[in-house]
Amino acid sequence: MNTGSAARMLGKGATLVDPHRHTLRPARAIRQLGATVIIAPHPDDETLGCGGLISLLAAASQRVDVVVITDGSRSHPRSVAYPPSRLAAVRKQETINALTVLGVPRRCVHFLDHPDGGVPPIDTAAFTAAATRLHMMLDHFAPDTIVAPWRRDPHADHVAGWGLTRAAGRRLRTAPRWIEYPVWAWTQPLGAAAPGPSDGEAWRLDISSVLHRKLAAIAEYPSQTGGLIHDDPTGFVLDANLLALFCQPWELFIEPGRLADD
Repeated sequence: MNTGSAARMLGKGATLVDPHRHTLRPARAIRQLGATVIIAPHPDDETLGCGGLISLLAAASQRVDVVVITDGSRSHPRSVAYPPSRLAAVRKQETINALTVLGVPRRCVHFLDHPDGGVPPIDTAAFTAAATRLHMMLDHFAPDTIVAPWRRDPHADHVAGWGLTRAAGRRLRTAPRWIEYPVWAWTQPLGAAAPGPSDGEAWRLDISSVLHRKLAAIAEYPSQTGGLIHDDPTGFVLDANLLALFCQPWELFIEPGRLADD
């Protein structure tokens, strides 16, 4: 069975199968986004999932702020050379470096510094405090568009990041345009966590003109690509197969509508 047939037969859960069937919007479509906030669950998600979009926004002199929710400190838990505190500092600098490549100034890069796996559970006082903090940031940015992680991305920090952003965004006086991007769902395109037709409109953005910048930005994450930490063979590595998912001349987004309508 070819992927096109699989997509037609499986229906829900097939959005990421045969992605070329989704409309390819030109790079100039980013002009419709206005001031944009990108939410990254971990340091590097913004570059992997949205690096082309970010670069296009920056090149068009459109305001783009990036908020990173967790510190990435647990990607290599057995490393002696890079214990959590040092690794968190490394990953923060990698993010700044990557976003500099993409054209985003340091003042527009923001870190919430929750530990990996440490976003507070919903319906707790700690979650309310975290959502209030993020809401204050978003209120200051006054975004026309929020680009958040895919709500069912199969990673606990991504789901938690979506929930935190949703809670903060709902409190904004004006509901921004709401767009989501998959990262881990690409590895399970037919899984229950994958987006389907009922989850919103899927579309692709042409990033071919800035793909070289996105690739250069990904290279600014040696801690995640195997070029820096060598004393934890069980640590996370973005291998070639995984990286290939994010090195296309387009990026895919799911748009369920404005947050207030969710």
